Amino acid sequence: EYHSKIRVIPQGFNFDSIELPVYSKNDVPTFIFAGIFIKGKRDPHKLMKFLVDIDKPFCFKVFGSNNHQFLDEYKNKLGDKLQICNPLPRTDLLQEMAKADFLINIGNGTNVQTPSKLIDYTLVKRPYLTIETDDIKEDILLEFLNGNYEHHDPDIDISRYDIHNVAQQFISLCK
Repeated sequence: EYHSKIRVIPQGFNFDSIELPVYSKNDVPTFIFAGIFIKGKRDPHKLMKFLVDIDKPFCFKVFGSNNHQFLDEYKNKLGDKLQICNPLPRTDLLQEMAKADFLINIGNGTNVQTPSKLIDYTLVKRPYLTIETDDIKEDILLEFLNGNYEHHDPDIDISRYDIHNVAQQFISLCK
């Protein structure tokens, strides 16, 4: 009986204060994943096994708090191709992502909510590719590593998350 009274208002972000560097192509294809891994859900093992077999230079930077338990076994195999990085404050991470050639999102098996990382990925204006734990889209990932981003994921509508629009939604509840 209360469903008509429920309003869902997304988290708001202040986009006004974000200044990003101008992108220039990296000498070596550089891509980033930011976030945490979840065994069996947002699991990087198939991706990492695929990357180990790629015989071309690249740099994969992974930012997150639990990376070592998932990636240490691949660090020896990939050497400098894999950079395991500590979490950064959001504004610093946005700077890093804006310098990458492309970004990787590993889905978590649900489409109920938009991950905040996709808001950030869209905000930095870099192409990104969503892969799944069991479907890493090898052909498209190879295209990305060769600088072809034709099959990138579409950007999300980040205006929904602009703090000005979110605040307006709260104000409209009082009318």
